[in-house]
Amino acid sequence: MPVFINNDADLFAYGEATHGLLPAINKEFEDVGSPKRFRNLLGVTLGTGFGGGIVSNGELFFGDNAVAGEINRMGNILYPQYSVEESVSIRGIQRVYAREADVDLQQVPEPKEIYEIAIGEKNGDKTAALKAFDEFAVVLAQSLVDAVTLVDGIISVGGGLAGASSLFLPKVVEEMRKPYKTATGNTLERLELSVFNLDDPTERQAFIRGDVQEITVPFSQKTIKYDPMKRIGIGRALLKTHEATSIGAYAFAINQLKK
Repeated sequence: MPVFINNDADLFAYGEATHGLLPAINKEFEDVGSPKRFRNLLGVTLGTGFGGGIVSNGELFFGDNAVAGEINRMGNILYPQYSVEESVSIRGIQRVYAREADVDLQQVPEPKEIYEIAIGEKNGDKTAALKAFDEFAVVLAQSLVDAVTLVDGIISVGGGLAGASSLFLPKVVEEMRKPYKTATGNTLERLELSVFNLDDPTERQAFIRGDVQEITVPFSQKTIKYDPMKRIGIGRALLKTHEATSIGAYAFAINQLKK
């Protein structure tokens, strides 16, 4: 029997692209009569490490050496000597909490507990907990900006740490929207795209609504709907990580068999 093997982050992205966030968003566009459709997705997993996968037009993008989407090797905007994964991971959150709370790393709770401390559901150093997720969000945001500049698609966030997305995702979007400064003293948008938080109902509604216009086809009386707004959305994965990975594995195998 033919056997196909792939990276779990790639398969997570494929599952979200075929049966998760991407088709759900496109269904919402269809429901409101919008001509907008997305065909590209950047899937990232946040947990023990920082994984990534790219899906374009229904196909996983591998690269020439099967290492495309290895987002964990990007640079770290706060600690240039480290990779991004040193901050965007369980150990990254724990290390910052230990530093800010001035406790031994061995005494630091798991990220779930740090999240609960940050939102006031558990006793602990709340300031340190908030700082841990703040640094996490800042470093994550810059890596997503760099990646989505090339991918230009929906960003789906999964993995164990995605459970704390309500705490860090607004900060990620805020950072992705911050402009650069230019040498002449002006500002330059960090992305050529507007970024929307798909987990925020108001932002999601604005993202789906877009800027639909009706234009006339030259030299005819035919009109078409057109949405010129350049935008991307980032949101928590629609599927659980293990579900998306399993579905992605099945869809990947079927796709390879068809070839």
